[in-house]
Amino acid sequence: MSTQNYKEVGELIKSFRLSKGWTSNELAQKIGISYPTVSRLENGHFGPSGIVTKKLAELGMNIEDIAHTARAHSKEQTYAYRISDLENRILKLEDTLKKLLDAIDNKGGH
Repeated sequence: MSTQNYKEVGELIKSFRLSKGWTSNELAQKIGISYPTVSRLENGHFGPSGIVTKKLAELGMNIEDIAHTARAHSKEQTYAYRISDLENRILKLEDTLKKLLDAIDNKGGH
């Protein structure tokens, strides 16, 4: 997929988000990705993964609008996606760790 296609997909995602009245942070939370990933998607740095595409469709985005994601990614865009995926995993691990520490604190306080 060309950079231009990613920009078009990004514009569609942003338009969808704005039509729902959501901030980038709200969309990130709804689909389970980080704010920087939403920003990179909307700015056309790479296309959405299959999971993100599915979640966008579940939120009401027309799947035909995001069908561009089935095309091959460039090497640079693949690296950018992998970095964003790692960022998302770290955020989820941090959240899990925080919950575990909170649970330990609460248990120790009883």
